[in-house]
Amino acid sequence: MRRNTGIGGELALCSEKPENQYTEIQDFHKSFLRDHFHFVASPIDPPAEVGPPIGGIQYFVAYPKYTFTMGSLDLLATTGKVVSEGPFASTEITKLDDSSYAITTPWLKERCPHHLAQQPPMRATVTVCPNLDVFNWKVFKHAHDALWAIIESTIMPYGLYIHNQGLYIQPNDLCIDYDAAENFEERSETSFFLTSDPDEMLLFLGFPANPFWEEQFQTVHEMYTYVADCPMFCSQPDYPKWPAMNPHQEEAAKKLDKLLFQPSALNHFLMVFKPYCLARGYYIKPRTSPSRVFEHAVNFFHMHAEVYLRSTRISIEEQRHYIWIYMINNFEQLEEPKAKIEEIPSTDYRRRCYRILLVNALKEIILQGETKYGIKLWKGIRDASGNYHMDVVKDYIIKHHKRIGSTAFAFHNDWFLEVRKMARKRDRKIARQRKSAMAAGHYW
Repeated sequence: MRRNTGIGGELALCSEKPENQYTEIQDFHKSFLRDHFHFVASPIDPPAEVGPPIGGIQYFVAYPKYTFTMGSLDLLATTGKVVSEGPFASTEITKLDDSSYAITTPWLKERCPHHLAQQPPMRATVTVCPNLDVFNWKVFKHAHDALWAIIESTIMPYGLYIHNQGLYIQPNDLCIDYDAAENFEERSETSFFLTSDPDEMLLFLGFPANPFWEEQFQTVHEMYTYVADCPMFCSQPDYPKWPAMNPHQEEAAKKLDKLLFQPSALNHFLMVFKPYCLARGYYIKPRTSPSRVFEHAVNFFHMHAEVYLRSTRISIEEQRHYIWIYMINNFEQLEEPKAKIEEIPSTDYRRRCYRILLVNALKEIILQGETKYGIKLWKGIRDASGNYHMDVVKDYIIKHHKRIGSTAFAFHNDWFLEVRKMARKRDRKIARQRKSAMAAGHYW
């Protein structure tokens, strides 16, 4: 083992590998996989100073050349062997799940120093992608290993995050109360999908694509500087402050937290490089803000109509929530704001029933458009976009709540009498059946 000193000795120990064999084994793996798949690629390696990728070597493949019932890799996994002869005849393949395999290749002991010959064999993961879009995305997302973790830690405070092979943005001014949201979809509905195209994503974030996404970074400092040149990077601590997060953002943040407490390039970037820049006055002045990033996203991806419709819908939902909680449930205080709502005794069934029926009827009429009570909703209560005029809603409740309450209570009484009538009819039927059974000598 050796200490990785290329970035200040802050990273953990990483396995030393025979460089010539490392490249040779990778070439063997790719050659073997190309015999079975039309598309084969491995992400760009991280800088040599970092060592091997954190998750090990990865290969992504798509469109198998053989279409028989059992996949070609499945057949090889049953025997465990990749090739029967040659220097890498000891290579083994095992199936991990429906779409991934593990390839293990021992180092050639006769061609490397004794202390390296004792290293664990080189292990690689092969992931079968269902289509070219997934294939290209995975190769792009895993390039340079820890680079994307560093980029995500930089862009997430601005509401940007990666999910399901795409870039999303969660604008702060459209955040809803996630704790009060009733379901997962409601908690995620304020996010906007931006793009799943790698080139478009890099252009939007302000990262030059060439040559950094075609070849390996020469040094870790070069990789860090590449991220720092992004307009969203700022060496000031806690700028910008992290916004309220939806579930997808929380999931991404947890993954970053795990890396942060491990010896990784992300840990070194945040704990060493960022304070280094702050101490020397680099990147101190913020170059953008969450609101400007969102405005840039709207213009860059032509989202004006979608943002208007989504913000209008969210505004309407917030209005409905306010009307229900603060106007309908507290209708007594609309006319007299300082009036104290007295608790109705549990023994006063009539008053308690009247208030419950009135509140539910107001909700049905104003929020659900119910017409069974015969009291029409004023036409001017909502505008053309569907937003409520809160003053009109208030006036409507003040003017009609007594009439609505009386009508709702009358509906309830009619329903209660109908239920009693049906219950008595049922009881008479049961009594007749019992009498007939007893007359026939049967026990009821």
